[in-house]
Amino acid sequence: RLLLILTVVDIRAVGPGIWNEWKRSLLRTLFEAAEERLRLGHKQHGRTEIVERRQQELAAELGWKSSAARAHARRLPDSYWLAEPPAWQLANARQVAAAEAHIGDATPNVVVEEDSESGATRVSVFTPDREALFYRICAGLAAAGANIIDARIHTTRDGMALDNLLVLDGRGKAYSDRKLRARLSKSVEAALASASPPPLPTAEAQRRS
Repeated sequence: RLLLILTVVDIRAVGPGIWNEWKRSLLRTLFEAAEERLRLGHKQHGRTEIVERRQQELAAELGWKSSAARAHARRLPDSYWLAEPPAWQLANARQVAAAEAHIGDATPNVVVEEDSESGATRVSVFTPDREALFYRICAGLAAAGANIIDARIHTTRDGMALDNLLVLDGRGKAYSDRKLRARLSKSVEAALASASPPPLPTAEAQRRS
């Protein structure tokens, strides 16, 4: 706890504007993970209980049939249930359900929403896993002028990718405008749908965007 306080004070002392919601969220996550490790000991002790509790809480929040909730839980590895906050897990479950309600082959589904907890914008991608997938996502985000500050990559047991990324615009701000979020979503979808991996934009192109 004292190390956490010292770290926060040290970052704030660098200068105005250096401390932000993302750094606060990152340090809190690190603190909670360290606290959990000290309390539970080896990673195998208590992990199953944490995963099961997260899954039960999500099922209660969704209000789905128990069979549907269990099927969703089984698709995702333990690392997903341990890494993602409950609010993101809820949003992801609804995104997956909406994407799979469409008839036909699976197509990329991108959701862009504000994340008040981190002070950034969350980009969630649900799509069939493929070679160079993360590169395509990065290229799509860069084409729209977004900077990635955090990325959590997951693969379901049936070969789908479920990725959550936090991004900021060129000024270091969240995408608060709905039209800009829609543009961000379309840029990522276009990169995922292209026949060949798109090139990363040049610095000049990013400045123009």
